[in-house]
Amino acid sequence: MPSRVWLLPAVLLAFVLPARARADTVALVNGQALSRREFGLALVRSLGPSAIETYLDWTLIEQEAERRGIRVTEEDLAARHELDVHLRMQAVIDNARLSPQEFSESARRRGWEPAALRDELARTISPNALRARHLAERILEPGLDLSEAALRRRYEWTRGARRCAAHIVVSTQRQAEELLRVLQERPEFWTEAVIRYSLDRPGVAHNGRIRPVPVTSRLGRALAEVPEGGLTLFEEAGQWHVVRALGMVSAAAEPFEDVADLLQAEAVVLQSDGAYERLLADLHARAVIILNLSADPARPAPLGTDAAAFVNGRAVARDDFAEVLVQEYGRSMLEPYLERTLIFQEAERRGLSVPDEVYRTRLDRIAEQLQANQAAQGGGDGDALERRLLRSGLTPEEFRAELVNRLVDPADVRATLLAEMMVDGEAAVSEAEILAAHRELHGERIVVKELTAENAIRAEQMYRKLAMGIEPDLVARTEMVGPGLWMEGAPEVVVRPEHPYWPHAQGLGRGEVSGIFKEGGRYRIIQLLDRTSPAEAPPLESVRSSLERELRLRKARARSRALLIKLKAEAEIRVTLD
Repeated sequence: MPSRVWLLPAVLLAFVLPARARADTVALVNGQALSRREFGLALVRSLGPSAIETYLDWTLIEQEAERRGIRVTEEDLAARHELDVHLRMQAVIDNARLSPQEFSESARRRGWEPAALRDELARTISPNALRARHLAERILEPGLDLSEAALRRRYEWTRGARRCAAHIVVSTQRQAEELLRVLQERPEFWTEAVIRYSLDRPGVAHNGRIRPVPVTSRLGRALAEVPEGGLTLFEEAGQWHVVRALGMVSAAAEPFEDVADLLQAEAVVLQSDGAYERLLADLHARAVIILNLSADPARPAPLGTDAAAFVNGRAVARDDFAEVLVQEYGRSMLEPYLERTLIFQEAERRGLSVPDEVYRTRLDRIAEQLQANQAAQGGGDGDALERRLLRSGLTPEEFRAELVNRLVDPADVRATLLAEMMVDGEAAVSEAEILAAHRELHGERIVVKELTAENAIRAEQMYRKLAMGIEPDLVARTEMVGPGLWMEGAPEVVVRPEHPYWPHAQGLGRGEVSGIFKEGGRYRIIQLLDRTSPAEAPPLESVRSSLERELRLRKARARSRALLIKLKAEAEIRVTLD
């Protein structure tokens, strides 16, 4: 079975929504009507090889629920929707490492109300995706721990009296004791100490804050006699924590008995998260699945174009799959589709086309970069990746072809090349620019992939996808907003000690993802690709050609984005996607 690629937590894709009146077009661009069906098929080519795995999971869950006689009503789904909003809101607060009251106060200081956040979270929930999730929970519920003891533990963590704290995690008692002594003498050193020493790197973005802990927990009891602002030491699982007490969260007004049913519903959802993979593994082990998708026109689907896959003898229609992708990704992926359309229109007007050899050369370069990124995400180098491939029975060439088929839309590549041709392709690079880039190659430097979002909700969605192992470029294509992002995916950034990202990057290993942090008015997540600290740069002539190629590519992309902005400003575009 091809490697699984998750596109949203647990379940992403729904079956086609009940029939309703829909516009046949998604947009009019300079008088050209863009049909809903063609847009859907474009999404199949772009996202299909990645999204199909989750879509098949969906199909298997629906089939298993049907086999067991499990049904869900509209009333069930309405209640489950409200619960999902509630749990997502809790997750946002937990990830912020604040108490509910602190979160509300922080939100208001930033000029937005928690109620607005709840509304936005509600809008991100797909009704059909929720249906599949609920079916899975009904399948799994008999095996979950819903005892009173388990529910009371959840009550303590979510509604009981809790203590707020921040910590700095170090590996030895001696380090912790020395750090405690320094902080007692210099309390203002706390933030710098978190950045320098704490092993909890995601906590750096929160100044060491941790999620509020029950007063009955080990840490809660250890903090019982520590005054607000005071420090203490705490050991857990072989690590030492310098802990600062930050106050209390009062217990909720409702006693356990009044919220027991809600606690049980929450427990079903959260425990099902942990059991979901096992359910899918079992369903896949018993299933017969034939995939029938290819993004590359040169590698047509082997069983014709009508079916995207066959699951236990049932065909999954390609058009149905396309409609699902429009429903789930239409609004986020329409803008790139319109941008490519503008470039193709302009290329036709100028009589431009991409020679096959140029296209293949670029595709090979992209494949090499994707393979290098996969090696970095695996925490090793190219040799380590090749050894893993050898054990799995794949050659590097087959692996690159699979990556390209899963992650690269041929239309993206052709549109990018056409845009570069329109802006005179190879941009001039001066000797001074090459020398400046060469000087950047010495000293400590970290290369990261960067994802940015305009709000906390979008950042949380991206973070969950990265945590599930989805490639940053795919996350960028489906979540980030901005002209021409489909040309390059998640941008790479070189981070040095003076860079504002340094505190968030320095503790990461290869392939690891930072927490969400805010910088320059936007929410950001980075993934470490490489880390070097040469005492001096390599000989100029040994890297001249690669530096020149990279500089030309950067300039070409910048010019291409400028062209795209110009084309959009001059175009007549009317969006009709519902």
